[in-house]
Amino acid sequence: MATITVRSRLVNGGVTVKWDKQKVTPSLTTPEEKVEWSYLVSRGLYGKYGHTLNLKDCLFTDLVIALSVLVGRERLAIDLDGRKQLEREKFQEGMNPIPDGAAS
Repeated sequence: MATITVRSRLVNGGVTVKWDKQKVTPSLTTPEEKVEWSYLVSRGLYGKYGHTLNLKDCLFTDLVIALSVLVGRERLAIDLDGRKQLEREKFQEGMNPIPDGAAS
């Protein structure tokens, strides 16, 4: 299970977000964590190619990019499992690249 911690001024220690089998589960135990996560989601989470992120079915790479855009890369801490997942997804994408000239 990959984990990202989003550092926040509102929440001491940040908001912890777990990703497992393409599903995102934030660990929200305090009112402050709930407010912070709600705020982030309300701003919009968008994946690598500009699509709206489905938190019940997304790549870890898309989650990292979406959070990075909102709060800045310097405010994210990605655990070892997360770093390994990013490498796996990078490798998989390299094996099946978007063709030159493709349009969305």
